[in-house]
Amino acid sequence: MAGLGRRTFAAGEVLTASNVMGYLQDQAVMNFAGTAARGSAIGTAVSEGMVSYLADSNTVQAYDGSAWNSLAYASSVFTPGLIPVIPPTVSISGGTATANTLGKISFTNATSIKLNGVFSATYETYKIVINLTSAAAAAGAIIARLGTTNTGYQYQIFRGYTSTTAASSTASAGEWWISQQGSGAQSLTEVTLANPFTASVSKIISQSGAYNGADFTVINSFGQLVNNTSYTDFYFAPSSSNITGSIQIYGYNS
Repeated sequence: MAGLGRRTFAAGEVLTASNVMGYLQDQAVMNFAGTAARGSAIGTAVSEGMVSYLADSNTVQAYDGSAWNSLAYASSVFTPGLIPVIPPTVSISGGTATANTLGKISFTNATSIKLNGVFSATYETYKIVINLTSAAAAAGAIIARLGTTNTGYQYQIFRGYTSTTAASSTASAGEWWISQQGSGAQSLTEVTLANPFTASVSKIISQSGAYNGADFTVINSFGQLVNNTSYTDFYFAPSSSNITGSIQIYGYNS
């Protein structure tokens, strides 16, 4: 049940079960081993204002009526640095995925991955690290989107290969192009994403490098999405084939 706020009990008053639940238990900081244990214990009885502590990630979260959001510790408010963002849920197509206690998602043979609920008012800017270890075949461009929006993206990329360089730009596309993955290649991509949650222009800068044992590929890109919409989810996928690797999202404020 929802928390009932504050109540002054009268001397000798009978303390009912509903009083204990509404004024005490559901307004306490509940301690759980992790998100799975919390979901099993609370089930669908979750309500706005509930607060819980997760032992596996050492985080305190509050429920806003639709999702659990991490609360900053006093020490993190004044200490600069990257804070791991733990996705409440992950949607994956064509493969499997697992998460560790800090929110790092490892996936195998995925044709698309969407991290749900990772952007919030807590952070203005996000660092996203994508480490791809293999592709079943040449996966081509690795693209990124905010939420499910598939139009209005603008970007420019510069690609450097072992033998040549090339540049390309797109005025209005269905996604950002942030990386490129060849068959048998190892690649690493770092993305800086500004203002995905605020209703303003979202901007992205990415740097990516790949090596397939013979050739190097380096891609730098910049892009923006100017529809002034608030987003909570991050989606990325290969343009073809499937990919194996990991992704980690960090939040920070400047």
